[in-house]
Parts: sequence; structure tokens; C-alpha cells
Amino acid sequence: MASRVHFLSLTQSRRKSSLALFVPMLKAAGLERVIGEGDITALKLHVGEPGNLAYIRPPYAEAVVNLVRELGGKPFLTDSTTLYTGRRRNGLDLMRTAERHGFAGVNVGAPFLPADGLKGDEAVTVPSPVEGNPPVHLAAAVAKSDALVCLSHFKGHEVTGFGGALKNMGMGCAAKAGKFYLHNQSKPFVDSKRCTGCGRCLEWCAVGAIQIEDGTAAILETSCTGCAHCLLSCPENAIRFKWDRAPAEVQRRIVEYAAALVKTLGGKVFYVNFVTDVSPACDCYPFNGPPLVADLGILAGDDPVAVDAACWRLVNEAPALPGSAAEDAELGEDKFRHIYRDVDPGVQLVEAQRLGLGTTAFEIVQEVGRG
Repeated sequence: MASRVHFLSLTQSRRKSSLALFVPMLKAAGLERVIGEGDITALKLHVGEPGNLAYIRPPYAEAVVNLVRELGGKPFLTDSTTLYTGRRRNGLDLMRTAERHGFAGVNVGAPFLPADGLKGDEAVTVPSPVEGNPPVHLAAAVAKSDALVCLSHFKGHEVTGFGGALKNMGMGCAAKAGKFYLHNQSKPFVDSKRCTGCGRCLEWCAVGAIQIEDGTAAILETSCTGCAHCLLSCPENAIRFKWDRAPAEVQRRIVEYAAALVKTLGGKVFYVNFVTDVSPACDCYPFNGPPLVADLGILAGDDPVAVDAACWRLVNEAPALPGSAAEDAELGEDKFRHIYRDVDPGVQLVEAQRLGLGTTAFEIVQEVGRG
């Protein structure tokens, strides 16, 4: 049976703002079925690395805060710390970035809490849903909540093809120990013929796994965490991945963590994807690049597989914008695979369906018409 995905289009002309129509769409999509009286409710989003401007606009988060409170819940905003260097590597820097980007206190009417604590080590350990795999280390603030609203910016990603609800849960709700596990298949290497030894990749390596040898960068695989952030730091495109094993396995592990989280929360999770500012890469970078397509809309539902699948189809069916990384993609072509040719983004959807998170079959319910 197909899952219903509610869709607020941003491409239609009307006299009301999208913000005014956003809350009625969430109500129609069934958010009240997830939030109970007194439920401590995590609103998980990506606050964006400073310099990146593609993250979700804070007024949408404020609208969700108000609706959760109206439904009897006790909301807070949250995100987790990172493995790599930058302005979100510890809880204090993450809170400062969240405040700077409008996701804290007076801006949205709810507090912001680091999901995995001050140093990324506050975790709840639960069994993996995949037999034989090690325990899952979930960010404590999310795992201990009564309910979760997953607010995801749908965009490209260099290892998973695209990032949506599944990635926001699986990677974004993992404590640091979990992130090590999720990344350790995506080990990069340096193409010495392209490398100029500029050293920019060293700035992004948080564990000192890159060094310059004889004028060329070298990556120590035993030290590398596989966080992938050296990939886009290289101006010469000299850092590559062992694509034969990395992307598919990383996607499966992300879904494994997402499934563990949903089970831990007893299925009390609701998903909202923003198909706006669809950047070619993750919001973890201090830049975002031209969007691949025009702003398409906001999708919501209780099935993360269907919500992500619907977003993927909408992006692929939309015309690519001139000047974007997908400008040469044909209408209907997978724009993310056009950019990352060796990555199949569909792996995460197939695995999520296999683990019982939802279905790739969806029915789009368009909430707003013209007028």
C-alpha cells in the first residue's frame, strides 16, 4: 500500500505566504498523531555550518515549536556535534552556531540543546536492528525524548547521493561513537597526479590523518575516520573514495541507525522535508553552491521512506537551474547521480524498506491550490 505524503507547493502563485499555509499542512498530514500531552519532543534539524546559507529558515522551526506546544508537547530544537573541524565540533560551538543562525531561545520560542552533549559522548546504546552488527550509539537527548519531529533540508551529498529524513535521523542523531561507525567504510585516498600539495585538506581533518609527503598529500587509513570532508576541500579534485564499497555500505549503516532510533522512540516520529535551496552538497560545508532546482515545496508524513522518495522524484522531474552542478542533466534524469556518478542514492530507500521503516510507494496529497 502506498504511503500518503502531503505536499505544500512553493511553485504556485497565491495570496497567502508559505509560512501561513505550513501549519495547516502539518495538521492535515497528522502531526497530532505523534505528539501526546506532556511529550518532550525533539525537533531535529541541521543548523548549518557558518558560511552555508541553505539551511531551513528559522520561522518554519518556530511554527513547528508553536504547533507542538499547542498539541500538548514540550518542544526543544537539537542537532549533534561533528567529527570534523569547524564551528559545530563540540556542544558549545554548536549552540553558538545555532543561536547565530536563528535556532535558539527567543528566535524560535524553544531552547536549543546539543543532542550528544558537550563533547559528543552523551549516548544511549541500543541493539542494532541488523543481526550481527555492533550496538547502536544514539545521541542521548533525542533517544531519551518522547517524540521526534525530523525537520530535514533535502539536498545533495557526496557519499549518499542525497540527504533527507533518513540521513537526518541516521547520521544526525548518532553520537560521535556512532558517527565513527557510520563513516569508517568511506576511506578516501589521494590521486598523486592531481595533488599540488596545497594543504587545504589538512585544515579539515580533525584527527591529523593527512600529511604532506614529498609535496603530495597522503592519508593514513588507520587514523582516518572517513568523515568525507576532505573530499570537497580539495581544489584539484585529487581526493577520491573507494566507491566500490563506500557509498552503499554507508547508506545501509545510516538506515540501520535510523531504524534503531525509530524503534527506540516507539515509532513516535514525524517527518518534514524542505525541498528548498537544493544545494549539491551537505550543509556541513561553509558554502552551499547554486541550487540544483527552483524551490519546490515542503513535504510531510509519517513514512520517512515515502517522504524521501517523493522529494527525490520531484527534484528529478524539475528543470535543472543554469549554473548549477546539474545544469546539463536531462529532465527526469537523477540529478544527484549526475553529480556523483558512482553513487546510487536509492540504496538507502531499499534498505529502509527492508528494515520496515516504510515504503517507496507513495501518493502525493497536494494541500494548496492556486489562488
